[in-house]
Amino acid sequence: MSVLMVLALLFACAAAEEEDVVMRIVSCPEQGFSTLCRPEYSYDFHPDGGLTLWLGEPEVSSSVTIFKTDAPGANFDSEYYFKNVYTALLESSYGDDLIDAGEYTVYSLAGRQMPGQMSLYLRDGETRLCFCAYDLRDDCFVRYEANCVGEDVEIERALTAVAVSVGNFQPDPDYYSSAQ
Repeated sequence: MSVLMVLALLFACAAAEEEDVVMRIVSCPEQGFSTLCRPEYSYDFHPDGGLTLWLGEPEVSSSVTIFKTDAPGANFDSEYYFKNVYTALLESSYGDDLIDAGEYTVYSLAGRQMPGQMSLYLRDGETRLCFCAYDLRDDCFVRYEANCVGEDVEIERALTAVAVSVGNFQPDPDYYSSAQ
């Protein structure tokens, strides 16, 4: 069984642990959505990169990026993208440091079927994980990307943050604040 298969199994169980945690509201008016995250996570928005959740110290810790595109998800050919564009981007970005580009897979996250790919690469001699998946909705599609150190506890934490974000995603930046 490959490392990425084991990681995928870890991922399938991760979000269930978050059910008893009081969550923080994350609002992204720039892209018209909101979601939830653990209260200790910080976040910031960059126009060309989307909303980044920092699971520890910003710019150095594990992160989850969420980027919403206002185009119907049905118009996005995810299989073509992952097989022909994304893998080439990984190879170009990491070169010899790419350990395993992974394979196109459809993941089940928070009840949503999401095409994606899980990859391993080296940075400064340390194994790291990059997980990328798309939530293809009727009126938009949302890209989720997690980057973390390749240690089981960090991988589980990052993938849990993705699953929680997916499960609580709302295409309205005021959804949670107006519900209080």
